[in-house]
Amino acid sequence: MLEQKRKSYPVLKLSGKPYDIGYQHGDALKTQVQGNIKKVFALIDQYAPGTTRPLIIRAARKFVKPAQRWSPELVEEIRGIADGAGVTFDEVFALNSLSELSLNIGDFDSLGCTCFCAQGPTTKDGQLFIGQNQDLWAPWCRDYFSVLKITPSVGPSMAITTLAGMVGMVGLNSEGLSIVGNGLSIKGNQIGVPIMLFMRRALQQRTIGDVIGMLTKSKRASPFNFLVGDANGEFYDFELAAKDYESFYIGEGSYAHSNNCFSPKLKERETVQKGIFYPDTVVRVNRMRKLLTTNEGKVGFEELKGFLSDHVNYPRSICRHPDPSIPDGDWQDQWETTASVIMEPRSSRLWIAAGNPCEEEYIQYN
Repeated sequence: MLEQKRKSYPVLKLSGKPYDIGYQHGDALKTQVQGNIKKVFALIDQYAPGTTRPLIIRAARKFVKPAQRWSPELVEEIRGIADGAGVTFDEVFALNSLSELSLNIGDFDSLGCTCFCAQGPTTKDGQLFIGQNQDLWAPWCRDYFSVLKITPSVGPSMAITTLAGMVGMVGLNSEGLSIVGNGLSIKGNQIGVPIMLFMRRALQQRTIGDVIGMLTKSKRASPFNFLVGDANGEFYDFELAAKDYESFYIGEGSYAHSNNCFSPKLKERETVQKGIFYPDTVVRVNRMRKLLTTNEGKVGFEELKGFLSDHVNYPRSICRHPDPSIPDGDWQDQWETTASVIMEPRSSRLWIAAGNPCEEEYIQYN
């Protein structure tokens, strides 16, 4: 069932077994899934000229067996998306392996976001918040963005913001677990489970401990940063390399992260300086941390909306806008805030601005 809200992204209500959830997704967003696949394949070719569709498919297939062993239900959901959208399983699986393909074929960054969490004494009345600006390629990602409201036959229900055809990105579930994240560039990729599947499976868990175990004990294919929280105010940040990780416990106050590592051991293998997010990743994370700490005890929903709309270092700011200095032919290097997300784990409330928060209204989802 497809529900459309004014000034918002399409909202899909999905339910049932994994294949059924996937089929409903693919069928409702058939045009968007097909278009997203074409754009992602073209994106990889832009970064690695001459990269053919068979080469992309062959590279993505390396991650299928680890994913099948780790989460057969998510692989089955991907199969359902493909059938519903009238495309091949290989194409949709490649779409869900974008982070891995970006590092193994195209050598480019994906998911250049700014995320945060806040609780007492930073917030008013000890409220809990977690969220981020999701920065993706401009302008085409807006055409393929959607909100999935999923009620599986087994496990917690959830709401997820993601691109059409992808099983996960940012979201929260009915147990109060919330997850946000952003890309990292750390040497040492391996054949393992794609990061997008991690983001979704985290929301299939019931406790913060389950999420921690899932993130740290599984064989990851590529690096990523996960910031997770629950309704009790337990917040953890995980800087994950493929073969190593560092965790940070946020027992009180606030925290922010972007696309650079804070872990000394991971920073030694970091290559972010070669990517398009340096130095703005440093500016974004420090600016968000400053906004949170200098407003100690005053932070609520309205204040967070303002922080996420911040334009220091414009256009490569927390609220990121297309850069007019980038030639039209280099569209692969053009980024913008595609969605701005604020979540309140204790009340299972989710607000999403469909684009730059300085321009778009936040709409609430429960």
